[in-house]
Amino acid sequence: MFYQLKKNYHLLTEKSFAKEREKEFSYELYNKLVEKIRADFPGIL
Repeated sequence: MFYQLKKNYHLLTEKSFAKEREKEFSYELYNKLVEKIRADFPGIL
């Protein structure tokens, strides 16, 4: 599930994909999730 979020995160950097989708993805929550995973499971990412 995390890697699907990661894929979407990177796809949204492309303007053609991001058009009309940019409000559907919370970058803030994604970044918090990444920080939490790094803290709880060091070396996994």
